[in-house]
Amino acid sequence: MTTLQKAIHQCKLAGACDLLRPNMSPTELCQLLRTPQGEEFILKGLPTLSLWRLIGEEYKDLLAQHHIYLDAGYIELNGETTRHIAIGATHLRITANQPKLYNVTLIHGAKADVLATNWAVVSVERDAQSTAYIACTDNAISI
Repeated sequence: MTTLQKAIHQCKLAGACDLLRPNMSPTELCQLLRTPQGEEFILKGLPTLSLWRLIGEEYKDLLAQHHIYLDAGYIELNGETTRHIAIGATHLRITANQPKLYNVTLIHGAKADVLATNWAVVSVERDAQSTAYIACTDNAISI
């Protein structure tokens, strides 16, 4: 069983949605994680951080392409992409300066600083181990 199949199996045992299939490609899985259902599920702490790290050894570049950052250290993002997932030892600094909705999901101890301006709308979801700081100016709001 591959690491990816182990992660899918762990999630299925925990009651993951029916959209999760054992034969999913890594790209399909990344796309599913960025949906509201996927983000809601990973907020429950699954897969575990150790399993995420095993997945990251094999797919770290693919995860980053889908704006899923695993143990990525400090990253500054300019706000062009509006949906991000940070996992583990990752600290995002996001400048949200477009009149768009920005979704940020933090799990397994990740951190984010979001600086919102110019009518931006920011939504940050996090687990108990993660932290976020949101500063809103010029009609930006946090929901």
